[in-house]
Amino acid sequence: LCVRFDSHGQSCSIVTDQIYGQGAQEIGFVFDHMFQPDVGQEDVYLAVAQPIVEGVINGFHGAIIAYGQTGSGKTHTMLGPDGAKAFLKDAQVDMAEMGVIPRALQDLVDHALHAEGAVQLRAAYVEIYQEHVIDLLAPSQDGGASIRDQAK
Repeated sequence: LCVRFDSHGQSCSIVTDQIYGQGAQEIGFVFDHMFQPDVGQEDVYLAVAQPIVEGVINGFHGAIIAYGQTGSGKTHTMLGPDGAKAFLKDAQVDMAEMGVIPRALQDLVDHALHAEGAVQLRAAYVEIYQEHVIDLLAPSQDGGASIRDQAK
């Protein structure tokens, strides 16, 4: 098994020795943007989240969503390697390692400070797990709302 990345950061391919009894095969995948394993947190923020934050600053609603299986790096990407420690008062964190959420919040707060009270910020931080929506900023004791199909 071999993974090849293109030089433009938009595709990769997996080369296998055998698939279902067939000979070597190469399967390609194309993305809007793809990050190499050695990319830094700032690069991810600048490419993915900063345009959304800029849109919010310009009056649009924005959402930054991390989706993937357990252990795939969602928390690392969104918060950074120190996790929620970045939000604690007097915490010693490496600013270069800050994830998407602390960087986005800092940009929004910086904008609000210069707006002389003309800005109102609202945020939601939710988790969807096993078809239950949980508000992580104000979790309820009943396990949150359930996702259901709408009756037609």
